[in-house]
Amino acid sequence: MATNPNMSMTLLDASRRADPDGSVAPIIELLNESNAIVNDMLVMECNSGVNHVTTIRNGLPDPIWRKYNTGVPNDKSTTTQITDHTGMMESRSLIDKKLVQINAGQDNGASYRTSENVAFIEAMGQEVAEQIFYGSVLDSEKFIGLTERYNALSTNVLDSGYNIIDGGGTGSDNMSMWLVGWGDRAVHCLYPKGSKAGFNYEDLGEQQVADANGYRFTALEGKYTWDIGLSVRDWKQVVRIANIDTSLLEAGTGADLITLMIKALAKLPVLRAGNQYRFYARQEIMTALEIQMLSKTNAALTWGELQGQEVMKFRNIPIGRCDQLLTTEARVK
Repeated sequence: MATNPNMSMTLLDASRRADPDGSVAPIIELLNESNAIVNDMLVMECNSGVNHVTTIRNGLPDPIWRKYNTGVPNDKSTTTQITDHTGMMESRSLIDKKLVQINAGQDNGASYRTSENVAFIEAMGQEVAEQIFYGSVLDSEKFIGLTERYNALSTNVLDSGYNIIDGGGTGSDNMSMWLVGWGDRAVHCLYPKGSKAGFNYEDLGEQQVADANGYRFTALEGKYTWDIGLSVRDWKQVVRIANIDTSLLEAGTGADLITLMIKALAKLPVLRAGNQYRFYARQEIMTALEIQMLSKTNAALTWGELQGQEVMKFRNIPIGRCDQLLTTEARVK
């Protein structure tokens, strides 16, 4: 089967296809460097404007054993349609024109303006990471994240709650660790149909602006916009390890992380070829795992290379640090 060229791309891949002259791609490279999950996530063009419709099969036909000279009833699989939407994020920067002139260099200040705007780009990356995990249906201008989709324990194999593992914490200072399978048939982010991977920078040129005292000066204004959503096409390709008690973990008496990660991998029906699997955790969990690596009997945790950087891996699956995950999660029941 041919592969859709808009599927299974990173944000940077998509931006390069849509922007071959490179006016947007360098900005996105900076954004990638600021957050692990932004660097990992795959993006896909929406199939319905700013929305994306996915058909999920949630029931199989029921085969019948029959005898000679007897028939069987007609049957079919059952499906459900899910619509995910993209949200619009925007950030604007103002830089005193005089500062740009002083630091103009050979590119007339373009590099200086980009360097000054790194804080804006990093903030947008962190906001997207936070929404991937905590985006709520109550915030209609944003998109729905993973926690909203995996929010209650369940023993029903047809329920996404079946892919939540209880880490044992009972208070309100819990953390989660996530195992995510990125792929065109699993988890991917979305961008509106026909856009430059959803991310765009617009130079608004010179503007007359006022300082805190109301005095005016000339500034150069830039506008960053990022239209993005999240689709979980196959919920079985995501596992949430919830209820990891933060205080107990820091005290060295917390959850057995290795056992929980083994259970998480066992929840996946299959490591699907073509998917990109990642664990995500806060620095507290990363530190605890590195301490466990000191044990010579712990062969599952190793160090490896990913995109030119040394990363921690569990059974060869990279573990990405994401400090947008909270330490104050309520107990998942």
